[in-house]
Amino acid sequence: MGAIGYGELRVENATTRFVEHEAVPADAKVVGHTWQYVNKGSGPDRRFKNNRQIPVCLYNEFNLSTMSGLDVRFLGSRHGGFDGLAAALKEAQPQA
Repeated sequence: MGAIGYGELRVENATTRFVEHEAVPADAKVVGHTWQYVNKGSGPDRRFKNNRQIPVCLYNEFNLSTMSGLDVRFLGSRHGGFDGLAAALKEAQPQA
């Protein structure tokens, strides 16, 4: 067990596209679709009869890391869901 100072934290908050193979969460934003089996031209591979479309969602990725080895990653289905936390942690860090 240990403690980490705010100044040691590296905070990253980004948007990422996520291919959702399960049910799409109610708060997720669908931004496109892909196929379960894709051909070289990015279209559906017609060799597979039951080739279903899969939604592509916009998710929020939140990362906390330190030079000493901490590396924690969170993925949230609500776009912008970690914005407040990221802003608060960055505000708590000492100014360089």
